[in-house]
Amino acid sequence: MTRHGKRGSSVGVGGPVTGTNPRLIDLFAVLKPSAAPEDLSWQDQAVCGEIGGDFWFPEKGGSTREPKKVCRACPVRSDCLEYALNHDERFGVWGGMSERERRRLKRPQPVGRRSEAPASRHRGVTWVAPLGKWRARVYIGGERVSLGTFEDEEEAARAVTEAEAAYQETQPREAVA
Repeated sequence: MTRHGKRGSSVGVGGPVTGTNPRLIDLFAVLKPSAAPEDLSWQDQAVCGEIGGDFWFPEKGGSTREPKKVCRACPVRSDCLEYALNHDERFGVWGGMSERERRRLKRPQPVGRRSEAPASRHRGVTWVAPLGKWRARVYIGGERVSLGTFEDEEEAARAVTEAEAAYQETQPREAVA
């Protein structure tokens, strides 16, 4: 706005409107440029947009199994999880993880322990960080049976394979028609 409110006047409120007006330069020096808008284009591909909101926010103690099942088929699951972690989303299922799972993921690891447990390539074998060993477990007759802990991942995998084979031998064979 000009001093007298006339359009076309070259005199501004603090002096002439030029590129060297000291008041304007000071004003713009204080203002910080706003951050670039966050890219949320991944949301257009999200499967959850087709399902009602309450589905993703089960009651306290309620099951998150169904929302997680839908998330497994979502092409932008990792983007969704990253968004939830960056924005500290505390409720609902995001990126296939419940609130508790996301909290656990963000929790700082104790000093001196491995920050990431190695993933096993074998079914029934998991890493036990406090022990620094591999645990072998197998489901037999609907019950989980612990086969112990092993120094070597391959040993644990062999124990699982042998236990499953031994169980299969005890089962009656179906007659082939």
